[in-house]
Amino acid sequence: MATGDTGGTLTALGKTFRIVEYMTETDGSVRITELATELDISKSTVYKHLNTLRSEGYVDKDDVAYRLSPRFIDVGEHVKDSFEPYAQAKPAIDSLAETTDETAGLVLEHDRQAVDIYSTVGSHPEACSMTTTRHLHCSAPGKAILSTLSDESVDEILEEPLVSLTPDTITDTDRLRSELRRIGERGIAFARGEQRADVNSVAVPIEFADYQGAVYVAGTASRLSSKRLEEDVPGMVLSTVREIEAKIA
Repeated sequence: MATGDTGGTLTALGKTFRIVEYMTETDGSVRITELATELDISKSTVYKHLNTLRSEGYVDKDDVAYRLSPRFIDVGEHVKDSFEPYAQAKPAIDSLAETTDETAGLVLEHDRQAVDIYSTVGSHPEACSMTTTRHLHCSAPGKAILSTLSDESVDEILEEPLVSLTPDTITDTDRLRSELRRIGERGIAFARGEQRADVNSVAVPIEFADYQGAVYVAGTASRLSSKRLEEDVPGMVLSTVREIEAKIA
């Protein structure tokens, strides 16, 4: 949920975006009843919002279920192409994915959420394709970003209950704060099965003009573990961050 200035906003439009965000995080199609239950909005209201989005071409209907349409891809591509951090980081991240043969990407913090700006997958047949959860506390790039924020900002983010995505997700705030201190000292964050039970990741924070972010590599626990996770890949991510920083300096 966005957390910016809410003065002078439209409640109805806010509900529309809540629906879109839920659909974004859900694989496949969703039904009106599910949206109404999960978002605590009446079914009639959900129907009206979906019908409006459908009339504007942003939602498609499959029988009795709804899904986001390709129009969002078009909007996203236009935004991405003019977004400086994406343009500055993409070549180096492409190279990182090729070198590690894993998923490599760039995440930025926006409105207390992790936004996966760009990710690409190496050519190894066992490399996993994935995107980063919006929750900052349960991924390597999210924790890398949290480690760079002020204590006040972290306090505000941790006011909300920490969602548990796997049995290994850190939901204890004291434990998380302790880990963030270690990440801040070392400059490298790790996540071992915290977003997906079978995936490990490593990330290094990076600062752009208006955004705090992190470059990451993620892969299956069977491939990205031990020395490769703790030493080899972190060195590659650090080199990638330095390359991007030299470009934006």
